[in-house]
Amino acid sequence: MNTQDQSLLCGNSAHGCEAMMTPTDPLELRKLASWYREFAERAGNPAIWEARLRTAEDLETQAALIERGQLPATAEESARVR
Repeated sequence: MNTQDQSLLCGNSAHGCEAMMTPTDPLELRKLASWYREFAERAGNPAIWEARLRTAEDLETQAALIERGQLPATAEESARVR
């Protein structure tokens, strides 16, 4: 995984990856979904292939929900909803 990919997962590549965080920007979620699809094609194991595609679908769904306002786009908004 390169630095750009890591920054998608961590939110900030300068701090290292202490805790994996899901991006909250729909565009970043779709980039990450694309990344999972690309690596699904390289999987030699059908279970890994399926898991990566399922993850990509979940990320696409999350992006769509954020765009429709059905899912908080930031951690602060998420905390207020609770």
